[in-house]
Amino acid sequence: FAVNGVQNPAPVLPKVTVADATVVESNSGTKNIVFTVTLDKADTAPVSVAYATSNGTATAGSDFTAKSGTVTFAAGVTSQQISVA
Repeated sequence: FAVNGVQNPAPVLPKVTVADATVVESNSGTKNIVFTVTLDKADTAPVSVAYATSNGTATAGSDFTAKSGTVTFAAGVTSQQISVA
């Protein structure tokens, strides 16, 4: 992009990954599972990432409680966790 005729490179956004997580299912009680969300590099400003659970081998409503939101990484932070019940 250009500002006042000066060509500026597009900002490079950090790459976001979510690590797999597993939990042994039982027939009673609730167990939380924690997912680690990682940025490939630290940023000098806060970075916010929207997330939402989706059905796969587990189904929302019967296997877990659907969840969505935003995880925010403070400047310099590269790892955050999201807990799902």
